[in-house]
Amino acid sequence: MQTYPITDYKGDLFAFEVNNTYLPTYRIPPLLRVIPQVSDIVVRRWFDPPDDVHITFCYQGKKFIVWEPYADNSRYWIGPEDETERECDVRELMDKFQSYEPWGLKRIWLKVLAALKKHYHTEPLP
Repeated sequence: MQTYPITDYKGDLFAFEVNNTYLPTYRIPPLLRVIPQVSDIVVRRWFDPPDDVHITFCYQGKKFIVWEPYADNSRYWIGPEDETERECDVRELMDKFQSYEPWGLKRIWLKVLAALKKHYHTEPLP
């Protein structure tokens, strides 16, 4: 899965985004559970009051969130709850999400879309 790194003004990676079309929120906790430095995973329940933060967890002792801005975005933002705390190296988290592959019909659909995109790809006009 493609990830979109988010860096600070010095170029240090502190968060990243993932496309939420192929990664529903219920698939995120299993990805997080296999990372040794992740703990205290809390998933927002179906009937909780509306909130843009779907999941909270601790990573390297810091509180992190899975956030969908305005609850209507094409990507999830994954990073520290307090954006000023940027000393955590999120590379391990990002690598785990990059290795995620959808399963079942979504996986087949992605392969079809990728093949069509490759077949019909055109160069931009000058």
